[in-house]
Amino acid sequence: MITYARIVFVCIFLVGLLSGNALAQPQSGPGDYPRWTVQALFGSAQLHSWDKRTAWVQFRAGRTIGSPITSWDVGIGGSGSNAPFTTLTTGLEIRPLPRAMVSPFIRTEIGVLGESDFVGVVAGAGGGGVIRLGSRFGLKMGAGLNFHGGEKGPITFYGGLEYRW
Repeated sequence: MITYARIVFVCIFLVGLLSGNALAQPQSGPGDYPRWTVQALFGSAQLHSWDKRTAWVQFRAGRTIGSPITSWDVGIGGSGSNAPFTTLTTGLEIRPLPRAMVSPFIRTEIGVLGESDFVGVVAGAGGGGVIRLGSRFGLKMGAGLNFHGGEKGPITFYGGLEYRW
């Protein structure tokens, strides 16, 4: 069984690896908006209504599509304690104010969820905001409601670091 500490380590390692690679890329001009993003998100999740909230972690990588307002991403996340589960999802995110100091977002995602007695489709929606910490880094906070196998969950609350290049 994958433990929470291992998931956190893998996410931090991948963000560091991708961030180092991004710094080696040519810099954007002043009018350009960063096209690529990586995120390490940490929070809590409740898989079913009868489960307790448990620690949760997710790593996502994505790219803007069309304009800076819309982006597509893929991510892996999960929890290694209480009601353990893992997800692999793809999502679409809309940020109406992508260059603002505080940028709200809404998102929808679909993918696969695996737990001890279920493997199947998971889909949901959520939203939140990103507080810019500079031209490349941001602090992302939000919540999401998903459904799997006819059940509500996981319900997630999260915060984390976002890096754009």
